[in-house]
Amino acid sequence: MRSIVLTCAALASALAAVPARAEVLQVFGLMPARNDDVAALHSLVVDGFGGSEGPALTIRIEDLLRGLSVDGSPYFRVLPAPTASGGDALLRGPADAGMQFQLYTEKREQCAEKDSDGKCLRKEQREVKCSKRRITLDIAMRMVRPDGTLIYSDDSPESVEDSSCEGDENQPRSRSDVVRGLVARVAGRLPAEFVPRHTDAQIRVDESRKGLAKPDADRFKQAVRLTKTDPRAACELWSELGEANPGHVPTLFNLGLCAESRGVDGEDEAHRRYRRVQELAPHYAAAQAGIDRIMRSTRARLQLAAHNRG
Repeated sequence: MRSIVLTCAALASALAAVPARAEVLQVFGLMPARNDDVAALHSLVVDGFGGSEGPALTIRIEDLLRGLSVDGSPYFRVLPAPTASGGDALLRGPADAGMQFQLYTEKREQCAEKDSDGKCLRKEQREVKCSKRRITLDIAMRMVRPDGTLIYSDDSPESVEDSSCEGDENQPRSRSDVVRGLVARVAGRLPAEFVPRHTDAQIRVDESRKGLAKPDADRFKQAVRLTKTDPRAACELWSELGEANPGHVPTLFNLGLCAESRGVDGEDEAHRRYRRVQELAPHYAAAQAGIDRIMRSTRARLQLAAHNRG
C-alpha cells in the first residue's frame, strides 16, 4: 500500500518548522473528495465529449485528471477512449457554448464643447448605446461504471457576463478567449469532486483566562505566548493547567487543538476534548469546527483505503 498520509514524525517536524506568527496552532488533515464512489476508482476512460466545445473539454479533463495526486503518484490511470481497454468508469457528455446579447442605453457625462486646444469647456449627460453579452457553457457530464451504473453527474453551466458601450477604451475579451476560460472552470471543478487532498490550517487558540486563579491565569497567558515560538511547550503547559482546572473551557479547547495538531494519533483525544467543551459550552463554535475537521479527515482516509484496496 502506498503511503497516503503524513506520518506523526513528519507532522511534528512540520509543526516545529512553523515560523513565528499569531497565537495559532498548525493543524494538518485531509479533505475528502465529494464523491466517495469516484474516489475509490483506479482507472477512468474519458470519452470524446460531444458538442461545440467537447474536444477542448476532453483534452482539458484528461490533462487535469492525469495530474491529480495525493502522495506524489498519479491517483487515476486515465485512458483516452480510442485506446481504452476497460477502465473502472467512463466519463462523457456534451459541452456547448452559446452567446446572448442585450442592447440598452445609459446616460454618461460627455464633453459637449471644447476650446481651440481641445480642452473641454462644457460637459453634459448624453445617452450612449451599449450591449450586454452573456456567454454560457452548458454541459451534461456523466460518469458510469461498465455495467451502466451512474456514479457522478454534473449539469451546472458556467457563464460570463460583460458589457460595453460606445466610446469605451477597453473592449470585452474575444468569445473564444472567454469560452476557453469556461472550459477550464468546468474541468477545474473535478479535483474536489474526485480526489481527497492534504490540508493544513492555522487555528487560533482560545486566549480567555476567565475563571482561572491569578497564578494559573499567568501560566495560561505564558502558554499563549509560547504558541509563537514553542507550540509543544505551550501544549505541555496547558496540559498541567487542565489537570488543575478540568472544567476550564478555553484550556479544554486548546488541549483539543494540541491533540489535533499531532495528526492522526491525536484525533481521538481531540474529538473527546471538543465534545467535552460542547457539553460545558454548547454554543462554542470552534469546538464544532474542530469536530468537523476530524470527521472530514476520517472520511478522506476511508476513501483512500477503498482506493488502495481496489
